[in-house]
Amino acid sequence: MLSVTMGDNDANVERLEPHEAYGLQRVPKSRGEALRAVQEELHREMARRAGAYGRRLAELFKAIEEARQAFEAGLEALVENARRGLGPQAASRSWHEVVDHIDEVPPERGAVTVDGLRAVERYAERHGGLMTEATTVRHHLIIHREAMGFRGHHLVEEIFPLPAALPPLEVAWRQAREKLKDTKRPATTESSPVV
Repeated sequence: MLSVTMGDNDANVERLEPHEAYGLQRVPKSRGEALRAVQEELHREMARRAGAYGRRLAELFKAIEEARQAFEAGLEALVENARRGLGPQAASRSWHEVVDHIDEVPPERGAVTVDGLRAVERYAERHGGLMTEATTVRHHLIIHREAMGFRGHHLVEEIFPLPAALPPLEVAWRQAREKLKDTKRPATTESSPVV
């Protein structure tokens, strides 16, 4: 028996059986039973950990999508504000040109701001950081599954496919400009020749 002294006198002595001291439910009767109990505990812990990886990936994928949406919305707003503040030629400027010429925008036109540019850059950085973390967690899940004895990981790839990375800012800026040009263009109706 294990005894733990809680004070100076014998009235404060708590007596624990060995299996109670280690958190076991009962004392195993044989070595085989003890081994099975340990194996069961290991399997429960491995399953719990694999589930935690899956839950973390789901959280990361949700945050990645939110960062992507914020990035795209911020970029579209910047293109529209650049057109309004810097004139029609602004939408044809590159990302770096807009950043370089931001001081040319008169404040009364309420156009592109440094804060707006930095916000889009922060969304891109956040998205990249979340993608890196998701890749790492997914890799840990695969390693964990291998430790549990699973060899095929196609299910992980099917259940947790990694989202696409954001394009570089220059490319995303150009895509947003094209998208806005398409939505701002008036609908043209072409008449078909009469035969």
